[in-house]
Amino acid sequence: MRLMLVVFAIAALLTPIAAEAQYLDTRTLSWSRVSDRPTLAKELVPAADYRIAGAVIGAVFFGVAGGWALHEACKTQPVPIEPGQNRSCTGSTAGGAAAGAALGAGLGYLAGRLTHRR
Repeated sequence: MRLMLVVFAIAALLTPIAAEAQYLDTRTLSWSRVSDRPTLAKELVPAADYRIAGAVIGAVFFGVAGGWALHEACKTQPVPIEPGQNRSCTGSTAGGAAAGAALGAGLGYLAGRLTHRR
């Protein structure tokens, strides 16, 4: 408790000193109207890379691979002891597909970002 009070006191003493070093730039405080201010683009400019395509291809490929891998892993598990237990691999297949799709979309996006169109 004492250490926390000491740390708080030091932080409270140093705060005004740090605040004095901060200053506002006078160029940003101008309220006058500027005629050449930037406006929003009227038409979207297509990206010069394959970000979306890479994300879609990566999500599909890794989603299928992840779903297949966890489905196979579920099928190789030992059979339940009680015969009344229903063992379904749907949950693990869907989870593997979702995790693989998320990972694949991220990796595909990055790979597409690094690949430029000509």
